[in-house]
Amino acid sequence: MKTFKQFMEQQKNDVPDIIKNLQGIAQNASKTINPKDVKNKVVNTVFDKLTGGSQGREKMMNKIQTATDKMGKEMPGKFKEFEKFLGSGTIEKGFEKLGSQLKKTTK
Repeated sequence: MKTFKQFMEQQKNDVPDIIKNLQGIAQNASKTINPKDVKNKVVNTVFDKLTGGSQGREKMMNKIQTATDKMGKEMPGKFKEFEKFLGSGTIEKGFEKLGSQLKKTTK
């Protein structure tokens, strides 16, 4: 009777023909197909289908550019507002109120 280890060693050598064929196809394909080209083709195809081709891509790029332009103009003002909020003491007051509420519930 064979041990499990002997059985596993035999299995490595007794690979079915279909697996050998598929392994050969995969190895040949890896020599002729550039994975980056496949990735780019898939991404471009999906993007074209989702956006409607070159016109859709142009519209998408325009929307992205508009959004980034708007963000670039408005972001400094929003940071100033946020700094004002941080300096206003609103957060501290809220924590003080929370603390007093917690003290009331623990009594």
